[in-house]
Amino acid sequence: MSFRNTWIADVLRAAGLPVVEEAGWKSAGRAEIRGPFQGVILHHTAGPAAPKGGETPSLNVIKNGRPGLNGPLSQCYLSRKGVWHVVAAGRTNHAGPGKFDGLTDGNDDFIGAEMENAGDGKDPWPDVQLRSAVKGTAALLHYLKQPARRAIGHKEWATPHGRKIDPSFEMEPFRVEVGAAIAALGG
Repeated sequence: MSFRNTWIADVLRAAGLPVVEEAGWKSAGRAEIRGPFQGVILHHTAGPAAPKGGETPSLNVIKNGRPGLNGPLSQCYLSRKGVWHVVAAGRTNHAGPGKFDGLTDGNDDFIGAEMENAGDGKDPWPDVQLRSAVKGTAALLHYLKQPARRAIGHKEWATPHGRKIDPSFEMEPFRVEVGAAIAALGG
């Protein structure tokens, strides 16, 4: 059995989040996914820093890919203003080699969520974006019936360890907030 995850936009919208459904997202993705997602991998885009880069400078790269890596590069993209753009319902190229909790195919097992940020420690994370990241991640995990510990950073997934640094914030405090948000949803 394979899955197209056309529920993503509805779950985020039901959580009270602003959502943009990108054109063709329900059929976008390299292939159908072999089973239900087991969590969310969070990334930063490493795009231009704010304010020069604007709200969504990396959106087209996430949708269409870049030289050497075909798009879409994640199912979801989170703008600096906390708007969730749903890019693909199928498999995306976001995880690369890695492992977590016995899972070894990040592109099949995890929703990819790219968040707009330079990731250099000089581009601050706007509060509205982080609040939206917590709330959206919690809503997705609640729908998937997965715990907050299944919200992982790309840096936690990627092997060899140290190959990736994203997202550029600490994951454990983020997971604590996600856990509280899941509990508030009744999870």
